[in-house]
Amino acid sequence: MNSPANMIKTTDTPTRPIKQQLKRITLTCLTLACTLTAQVSAWKSGDTVSINEKLYVLRSDNLINNPGFEEGFTGWTDATSSAATLTSSKFTIHTTGGVNNSQYLVGNNNEDSKSSGSIGTGWSITSGKTYVLAYYAKYQSTTTAGSEEFSKISLTNYKTSNLEPKIVVNATKIDAGNQWTLNTVGFTNSNPAYSYVVARFRWLGGRLGFDQFALHEAFEMPDIVGLQALITEAQTLYADTTQGAAIFLAAITEAQSFLTSESSADVTKAKTTLSQAITAFKLLNASSSQPVDLTARLNNPGFDDNNATGWSGAGTVGYHSVEFYQKTFNMYQTLAGLPAGKYRLQVRGFERPKNNDGGAAYRAGTETIYATFYAKASSFPERNTAFPSLYKHRFTGTGQVNNYVNTMAGAEIMFNNPDSAYYVTTLTDIYLTDGATLTVGAKSDFQQGGYWALFDDFKLYYEGQDYSGAATMVLALVNQAKELVSCHIQASAFTTLSNAIATGEQAAGADSL
Repeated sequence: MNSPANMIKTTDTPTRPIKQQLKRITLTCLTLACTLTAQVSAWKSGDTVSINEKLYVLRSDNLINNPGFEEGFTGWTDATSSAATLTSSKFTIHTTGGVNNSQYLVGNNNEDSKSSGSIGTGWSITSGKTYVLAYYAKYQSTTTAGSEEFSKISLTNYKTSNLEPKIVVNATKIDAGNQWTLNTVGFTNSNPAYSYVVARFRWLGGRLGFDQFALHEAFEMPDIVGLQALITEAQTLYADTTQGAAIFLAAITEAQSFLTSESSADVTKAKTTLSQAITAFKLLNASSSQPVDLTARLNNPGFDDNNATGWSGAGTVGYHSVEFYQKTFNMYQTLAGLPAGKYRLQVRGFERPKNNDGGAAYRAGTETIYATFYAKASSFPERNTAFPSLYKHRFTGTGQVNNYVNTMAGAEIMFNNPDSAYYVTTLTDIYLTDGATLTVGAKSDFQQGGYWALFDDFKLYYEGQDYSGAATMVLALVNQAKELVSCHIQASAFTTLSNAIATGEQAAGADSL
């Protein structure tokens, strides 16, 4: 959901040298705890605005005529190929209730992207230039927040066409409570360049209000503050006794050379390069006591968008978790490209084997848990552990039964408690060799009436290249194999198993394991 753009007032004009503006604004950003917020209608040439964590200096006044519908429909066209001016037969100008209790626009009809009941207004833009575009939207009656996927901003060479070759705002965001919500975007018109930026809003149906549009030519300020933050982080990590210290120091020095750069692209590249160097340095020096969080390598680890993207065999997703009710399951995803070494996995989850009994079987020690949290590396045997019982923690909130969680909503409340580790399950001693894959998941082959399992918040940590535990695992397998050899088995199987035992013993004793 978009937050209101912040504006830093400055007396600099667009003709003042960029380096002077850069120094002034960077110092402002470093010393102010917060910035002034201004409505889009107040933006003017020379102002500095913050959009999606980037700073832009406005190089023009608003390029949109009649941005707040003070002049009725003037300058606003429909989505037909003739781009006719909007009319009162399908649109209404409300005289009060806008962002400043001023006029605003509502489309009354539910029509497609080529119709006279949809907005299709475009404004000319120039090749190679950077722009910021902003506008407000709100629901007329709906009180919940939403995302309007049919209200888009795009770049095109044909403003009367319903095609949208380069979309810069894929959906208009609207806050809850019938509040005016600011949508903003910054873009550079290049690779390829287009002739127009177009607001193509359809399927309006009297639901949406629009107000205070703005389009300004702008200059994107280099993110010197962000680069300095990364340099500070790197300097804190650096020690000349660590592995890779010389290479890491060179990366820090290189990044420092861009602190006076006037190129946003160069500074962005410097941030990316230093960020990669920081990650590489952390991985090189990782250990069990100083692990590296690689949760970002998991796909959709927390079900944050309430979908199962990235997971195979997923159950019902809701309240930012996934549940399985009265069914067997095997939910997993497979990761490739991870560095070789030792890993630790973590998840929040629980199982209730049958209908809620108030924890009687759990307290009596007769409850059996069937769901397991597992990791399977292509180079090592599966590691797994049972999930905790639902009855391990009490819950007295809404939706409880017998003082235990009984709904996905209740589980979300418990999982989000910042002062607890409710239902956290950890899986240790996971090993990967070079080029190996890692499958992460949860599974159960049991079902009965009232069976319920729920999971959320998967995490992955890298603990360096300590393979001492792996050797123990291999020797355990070797001992199991020796027991099989002592049994009566076919000669071919005996030979194969004996060779495997020899290989395992050799591997367990190798320094590189």
